[in-house]
Amino acid sequence: MVKKYRSSSTTPHQTLVTMSICISSPIIRGFTWTDGSQPKRGRLAHHENRKSKSLALRTARFVSGGVQRLIPMMTVVNYSVQETFGDNLFFWEGLTWFENLLQSDRFHAALGRQFLFTGLILAIEIPLGIAIAMSMPRKGFWVPFCLVTMALPMLIPWNVVGAMWNIFTPA
Repeated sequence: MVKKYRSSSTTPHQTLVTMSICISSPIIRGFTWTDGSQPKRGRLAHHENRKSKSLALRTARFVSGGVQRLIPMMTVVNYSVQETFGDNLFFWEGLTWFENLLQSDRFHAALGRQFLFTGLILAIEIPLGIAIAMSMPRKGFWVPFCLVTMALPMLIPWNVVGAMWNIFTPA
């Protein structure tokens, strides 16, 4: 007799682990839960995979579309075609701002400078990142030190960097 799947029989930890390994479950062998039991195989595992994929698709659908994206876009479109001087007095501008922008030589020059700057930055950062990654040790005493050194700048908020620069450089 085959038992029916009940979500109440698994702990939240097991459900999350099952959801996270649903894609790579055929690759993983010999995995055990913290209580020593084996993950479900066969028909019940297929049901868990289907359930976790369903939850992932629902989440992706909710994030990718809906009211949370529509309202900000409506606001942007509204303010892009109307002029406001405060006190909720709006004047219709239409597409004249866009026409002026696309005909402006200053806009085209700024766009060209932006593309040039972005290209230069990528030409420097990509080889530099590859060189740093290839030169990092893979085993030994220095591995944790190098990993922490590389990850530390990601922990500092961007606005703190300017304050630290002002504190540590003499005026």
